[in-house]
Amino acid sequence: MQSAEQTFATAVARHRIGAHAEATELYQQTLDVDAQHTGAMFNLASLSAVSDRYPEAADYYHKILRLNPIDTDALANLGNLHQLAGQLDEAQAHYLKALSIKPDLVAARTGLANLYISQQRYDDAVSEFENAITAEPDNRATHNHLATLLIALDRFDEAERHIAIVLAGDPNHADALNGLGNIQETRGDLDSAAATFARAAEASPTWAVPHKNLARISVKLTRFEGAVAGYRTALNLNPSDTDSLPDLAALLIDLEKFNEARKLLAERQALLPDDPETESHLGNLCRSQGRLDEALDHLMRAPDLMPEAPQVHANLAVVLQQMERLDEAIAANQQAIAIDPAFESALSHLGYCFITPATTARRSPRSSEWSR
Repeated sequence: MQSAEQTFATAVARHRIGAHAEATELYQQTLDVDAQHTGAMFNLASLSAVSDRYPEAADYYHKILRLNPIDTDALANLGNLHQLAGQLDEAQAHYLKALSIKPDLVAARTGLANLYISQQRYDDAVSEFENAITAEPDNRATHNHLATLLIALDRFDEAERHIAIVLAGDPNHADALNGLGNIQETRGDLDSAAATFARAAEASPTWAVPHKNLARISVKLTRFEGAVAGYRTALNLNPSDTDSLPDLAALLIDLEKFNEARKLLAERQALLPDDPETESHLGNLCRSQGRLDEALDHLMRAPDLMPEAPQVHANLAVVLQQMERLDEAIAANQQAIAIDPAFESALSHLGYCFITPATTARRSPRSSEWSR
């Protein structure tokens, strides 16, 4: 009969090659021989968590802590499980207890940082990521997580410094490249952003996000065929992407590929039957084809579905002006401006309505003007 350690070593070997069912059985056999084998418990907890069996994972961590109340890894992982369950007070308590024992435990620092992000305590989250980096300066994952947060906070120079550290160690780190592309786009350096998103897509060809970002930049650079290809790739990789589909539909409308656009919008409407953005795009499609009554039906539904969105009112104003209903067009633009005084398309079209009788309508807002 094998000893507990021999069985455990075999289990770990099977675990490492992805034979999870076999590893689970061997870890259980380890516990049959040694009921207090915390290594087997820890790895069983890990396998349970990977399979979304969170209560089972928590049970194993609690067993470990009954045997060793200062096991910091178990405390941090239990904090992660509480955070996944939305039990933030319990999660924080476990992270802080782990850190009181081992202040440089990166898993607890990053877990606490993510908890603070969920509470919108962004400065505290930045501090915790920085503490984690102080503990492990070469941890690229932590640098990348901090960079992502700093980009969201518009702290681009700081984010870029952390991205540089990630890319120095791994030039093909797709997430870091994607973050750098976002920074370059924000700064208006579109050619560099396009090149960086292309690198990210090449580094991780099955990840939809950089393909979508490259498509968006290609639109701005008037590389429309490349943009269409990018959006199609993103949708093939992630068919339920609720951003790429309407963005591609809007681009196809601009390129007068109406049948393809209508097909995409029908797919989105099947997924989201009461989506104001879909209604707006369908309205713009009909307007582009001169079917103004049908366009008006769609564009009048959109404000009912999302009255607080300025773009739905601006879209409606365009078709109303084209139908020579100028008073209503002016009112719709004014409604958009009342919601967002800086909404550019409504401001420009309002002046157009005042000075120009019904003629060819100005262009409706693109999907890029939708708030994400």
